[in-house]
Amino acid sequence: VLDASGIEGRDPVEDYHKIREELTQYSEHLSGLPEIIAANKTDLPDAEAGLELLREELPDKEIYPISAATQKGVKELLRKVAKEIVKLPTAEPMTTESVILNARIEEDYEIEINEEGVYVVWGTLIERLIDSVNLYDKDSMTHFHKMLENYGIIDQLRKAGAKDGDVIRLNDTEFEFAD
Repeated sequence: VLDASGIEGRDPVEDYHKIREELTQYSEHLSGLPEIIAANKTDLPDAEAGLELLREELPDKEIYPISAATQKGVKELLRKVAKEIVKLPTAEPMTTESVILNARIEEDYEIEINEEGVYVVWGTLIERLIDSVNLYDKDSMTHFHKMLENYGIIDQLRKAGAKDGDVIRLNDTEFEFAD
């Protein structure tokens, strides 16, 4: 998604090339997949000039002019995405390596068992970990669990007596302990 309007002093062609370069540096595999280019902010005054620059620079690419603000062109873009996404090869499962941080910056946590039998875990480390997780994303939760293991929180919960099915509360978020 490129800003075609140039309203923030951006050049959509330059942005396109920067995105492609960063994508290639991040992953050769991802950079080789098909792309769909959306030129956003086409409801703004100078967007047509930016759109023309993109079309001149990328004559072999299909560019979808859209306006997120007015929704113009968004349905067409989404139809194209839906049509193309089914053609993509099946993604390889994501693997992560455990990383243990050597430098711990005043991060701590405490475990208490409240009157309801809930294992309450709190502290600066827990705040940071909870803030970094997307509770609705499997890969994010897998990484989160690894971090709980790496910081010894899972072992400390076991030592405190946590068993399968026990409720664990990390700040305001509750989980069921599974060992």
